[in-house]
Amino acid sequence: MAQITMVSGKGHFVRRQLPSGEIIDVCLHKKNVDFSRGCIAQVPGDLLSEVLENNGQYKNLQKYLEQGRDINKKCMYCYAQRKNGGKVTPKTIGKKTIKQFEDEKPLVIRLGKNTECGHYFYRDILVDFLKLCKEYKTRVIFPTKMLEFEEGIAKLLKDTKSVVNYSISNDGLEPGAVSQGFTNEWRILQAERYANVGVNSNLTLTCDITQSFEENIGRGFSIGKALEERERGMTIRLLPLRINSKALCMKVTGKKWGAVMKPKDYDNWLFSGILWEYKKRGNNEADPLFFHPDFKNLVDEGIGVCGRVGETEYCDKCNLEENVRKSFPASEIIKITYDREMLNKKN
Repeated sequence: MAQITMVSGKGHFVRRQLPSGEIIDVCLHKKNVDFSRGCIAQVPGDLLSEVLENNGQYKNLQKYLEQGRDINKKCMYCYAQRKNGGKVTPKTIGKKTIKQFEDEKPLVIRLGKNTECGHYFYRDILVDFLKLCKEYKTRVIFPTKMLEFEEGIAKLLKDTKSVVNYSISNDGLEPGAVSQGFTNEWRILQAERYANVGVNSNLTLTCDITQSFEENIGRGFSIGKALEERERGMTIRLLPLRINSKALCMKVTGKKWGAVMKPKDYDNWLFSGILWEYKKRGNNEADPLFFHPDFKNLVDEGIGVCGRVGETEYCDKCNLEENVRKSFPASEIIKITYDREMLNKKN
């Protein structure tokens, strides 16, 4: 059975070059782990029992394929769609895992680079991994859609001074997770329960920041409920949604790709009366170009933002530390060329 090992992540790319020429790390996501290769959020709810009973695999996969059944229920906006398919067999904590901790003594680890680690299928692994982090004084950044409240896990999260970032987006874009019962409303309740017992728990809004609250809510985004929780003291942060397909573009914005995507040959956002809303980058995803005033007001009030908007890169250290808010020109991000195989061995 495969063992849990730390691999590289976004932290190796989001590095800033200061005017002095000094290069500093910005993103904390240098060391990442997944509890399986495939993401359990892809599994349709009516087939979940079959998958869990078969140690993370479909018993009748070939039959489903022959029937033309759609068993890929991944979140439509997931940036790791090409990597997180297939089996969801749990990994183990083994000699390699412990050796990495002994050698590297990581200060911070992100749970779930490409997959969901909060599902109850991985509960024993999660508890043991958090205990390992506690032993080595490692803090955890835990993005999740599926972590239910449990007192024992709450204690471990507090003991490790970790953060849980509940992803709040749109039920209509998350067919697998929602079909299993992990709706956005459910996630908000879990985040609230963890926060009530002293865990650093927050709501991370993934939505179309170029449109108003009302427009987002009208398209199914759970912003309204999240803002209500903020009024009651819950921390919220923004993770601007990146568009990765024409189908997603229509669902998110209500417009065709060509109506919102800035053409490469135009430098100005405003051209012939069109306000371009997104800009495609090299990895086949598109970033938003600006904040709608509704979201700009939130940013001005001090909420955290993670990601690129226009020509600015934002970082809030995933709310691992309070009131850390950074932004800088995206042109200051260092372009890194590296040997992927060697980097994963070292990190």
